[in-house]
Amino acid sequence: MADEHLKISLAQTACRDHELLENLRTINRSDPPRIATAQYQELAQLTRLPDRRFGIFHAGHFGAATSPGLLTTLSQLSVPIDKQQHVNNPHATFDSDGRCHLVFDDFGRGLFYTRSNDLREWSPPQKLGVPEKNSSISRPQLLLADGRVALIHEKNSGTWLQRGTIAGNGLELGEATQVTDHLMPLNGSRLLRVGDRVLIPAGTPPCISQLLSAPIVELVK
Repeated sequence: MADEHLKISLAQTACRDHELLENLRTINRSDPPRIATAQYQELAQLTRLPDRRFGIFHAGHFGAATSPGLLTTLSQLSVPIDKQQHVNNPHATFDSDGRCHLVFDDFGRGLFYTRSNDLREWSPPQKLGVPEKNSSISRPQLLLADGRVALIHEKNSGTWLQRGTIAGNGLELGEATQVTDHLMPLNGSRLLRVGDRVLIPAGTPPCISQLLSAPIVELVK
């Protein structure tokens, strides 16, 4: 059942051809630079940083520049994870103090949260969720507003929403509410804040057929 505060409105959009993006190079701590690659439809996030630069998060790496066109190199994020863990599909959100709140998944095996004051040192990751049997949990996205948070993530069964607060070094989240079922997947679509609302394209590729729209205050309350 869809959350009562998340209204779904039809927004037919045309599919258009786009120019190929410039390849991004990554810098590993020990290996020479290489062209950035990823598996399993790894998502990248392009966002505006508190210092007004543009930043990109991708596959456990990060880069920043004064213009998106200058983003050509990514460096490894120093999130303290063990050798069996991976930072996949990272999504960063910044609070009013400039602190970065990062959520990510581990190849669908769990959701995690960490934060940083300087994008260099990160808090120990907090596990936010694990998949059900024969399922996966992935592609988390985090909203912040007035000290409250909303975590959106995807499972095989659809899209889910959890509300909560920031407490100590982690998040305190309530029970998950289903927003969409498997027939209307987000497929990793990134949320977009427009004024006091949040928009998330949904549907089946190659065309996005619907637009999820909700007030931010309703999502986080």
